[in-house]
Amino acid sequence: MTLSTLAIIDVEIFLAAFAMLLLLFSATPVTSINSFRNIRYLAGVGMFCVLGLLMVANTSLSSAFNGLYISNGITYFAKMLATVGTIVGLMYFASMMRQTNKLVGEGLVLMYLALLGLCIMVSAGHFLTLYLGLELMSFTLYILTAFNRNQAKSSEAALKYFILGGLASSILLYGISLLYGFAGSLLFTDVLTALTTTQPALALVGSVLVVIGLLFKLSIVPFHMWTPDVYEGAPTPVTAYMATVGKVAAGILLLRLMLDVFAPLQAQIMPIFFALAALTMLLGAFVAILQTSLKRLFAYSSITHVGFILAGIATGTLEGYAAVLFYLVAYLVTTLGAFGVLLLARYRGVYLEKLEDFKGLAASAPALAGCMLIFMFSLAGVPPLVGFFAKLSIFTSLIEMGAIWLALIGVAASIIALYYSLRLIKIMYFDAPKNNQALRLDPASSNPFLFAIVIVLAAATLYFGIFPDDIMHYATAAL
Repeated sequence: MTLSTLAIIDVEIFLAAFAMLLLLFSATPVTSINSFRNIRYLAGVGMFCVLGLLMVANTSLSSAFNGLYISNGITYFAKMLATVGTIVGLMYFASMMRQTNKLVGEGLVLMYLALLGLCIMVSAGHFLTLYLGLELMSFTLYILTAFNRNQAKSSEAALKYFILGGLASSILLYGISLLYGFAGSLLFTDVLTALTTTQPALALVGSVLVVIGLLFKLSIVPFHMWTPDVYEGAPTPVTAYMATVGKVAAGILLLRLMLDVFAPLQAQIMPIFFALAALTMLLGAFVAILQTSLKRLFAYSSITHVGFILAGIATGTLEGYAAVLFYLVAYLVTTLGAFGVLLLARYRGVYLEKLEDFKGLAASAPALAGCMLIFMFSLAGVPPLVGFFAKLSIFTSLIEMGAIWLALIGVAASIIALYYSLRLIKIMYFDAPKNNQALRLDPASSNPFLFAIVIVLAAATLYFGIFPDDIMHYATAAL
């Protein structure tokens, strides 16, 4: 192993080593909040070190281990975005641990391992490297979903996620085996070369099965069934992490595969993507209207958003791919902020998760209600917030390549999303509190550090909406 190879995988080495260090600290008996605080601070310092390593990394195209591992602009963009999301996720998780008095550090270790799997997955240059990274990330999420193991809903969600996730992984692995039988190699470059030469039925079936495995991770219709139950049953910080960082990883991985492996199959795959994107946008938006739980509402909202992401990937153009990267940034910032509001909203020791629980929130916590208003409007695509320009970039790329009908379906889905966003805003600002009693959030929920994160995310949602070219420039450069 040369120094140049170490430079390419330095982030992964650091994540693995630091996760083991955190595990050693977590194995010691936690008897006071100070010891958990030390583990939390150590985890935060380590994640900022990862961010520092990424900021000085070389983003030019390079490879390691004879092509098994790839580093380029897209992988750098994905790791940077996922690291920022993981930093926020760690803060959310630590805050929940303190509020519920479950002072254990294993969850922080698992989030480190999830990020490690994500980095391996998005940098894969070989299908088995991809599979190992994907499974490492998936298994940590299965465990995190069941973190509240004494709650039946959490255990049920983890079991559903594990069974359906195992099914999706089996489909993916079977597709990989068919591609090996076709190309005689699992290197992305070798499979691409073979597909460029010939495209027999074996190659088409294998490619479709690999794509289906990734569409499950993205919650694309009809592979979305697990999403609402898992989102509702998992702890809120874990739901936030799955809904943001997990979706970012799967979206960028699918984009990479369409660029680096399945580019010769665009004519066969893209019509399927267009149809699935239309179904996903419409079903997610319509079913979200019927939800009474905010976590289930966010689950169906995320399904709608991955429909937009798939539509951008289906364009097969540089502009469409850049729009997808921009959309992932907007979605990450906005959705993390919305889940941050859920973590801050506690009444008499219980997290507010039902829509009706937020009645009168604007009167008792105007700043919190204002942040939620910004996030919901951004998710719906209201200008001048970042969500509007993210959707506009997707629509523009669709129109430029002639898929005007899909752009119109996206506009219709955005209008429907505006309805359930306005519904929550109306509940917060205009409905009387339950039983006409003022909604007073618990003192423990007024976490100034957590609230500062939500404020920063709200400010970023507004800033990137006013200056969208800043992100679009980096997205285009990554490609």
